[in-house]
Amino acid sequence: MALMRAYLGVGRTAVTVDARSFTAPMVNPLRFDGWKSDPRPEPLKTQIATLDFGEGRYGLYDFVDNQWWNPLLSRRVVIRGSLGEIVDDDVMRWKDSAPVPSRILYRRLGCDMNLEGNEVASASFDGDVIWRNPCPGSRLSEDDLAVADHLLAMGRYVRGEAPEIYPLADGIHDHAVALAIGESARTHADVTVADEPWME
Repeated sequence: MALMRAYLGVGRTAVTVDARSFTAPMVNPLRFDGWKSDPRPEPLKTQIATLDFGEGRYGLYDFVDNQWWNPLLSRRVVIRGSLGEIVDDDVMRWKDSAPVPSRILYRRLGCDMNLEGNEVASASFDGDVIWRNPCPGSRLSEDDLAVADHLLAMGRYVRGEAPEIYPLADGIHDHAVALAIGESARTHADVTVADEPWME
């Protein structure tokens, strides 16, 4: 929810959710407690929801049970705007009266002939570094680096060096929207999150 709101730049605004759930058999070989010795298809639930933030701003949520761990399921991020879209790491935009393709590139250490370690070092776009590993040499996964980035930003906030990174009100709002997805899927009706005390 937080990423979707950030991509759309909507803040803690009202949102109407229309969600449905579907269950189908799928192999689920890896969970938090490890690999299964003989994985077989099992019923897994998929939740699909549209989130309407108004003024042409909407999101599509698509999540399968255990999607975090299941290696058969891929990460997909699509951000579509008025002048183009980002699909995973590919960027296509209208610029200088033409469609212009670009790509977000990652410098990964420990691949091919690189002997600097084993981690992602930076991300760049059109020749500019847009992100640097905040904990070089830690060998943290990308997910753990995102957490580290967040914790370091929170440290700057509590020391009075920077604005808050993810206010409590944002967390409450994101959880309320997630609950609305579950309620809409259960009731087969639109659910709106609006006029709550934490909202702007």
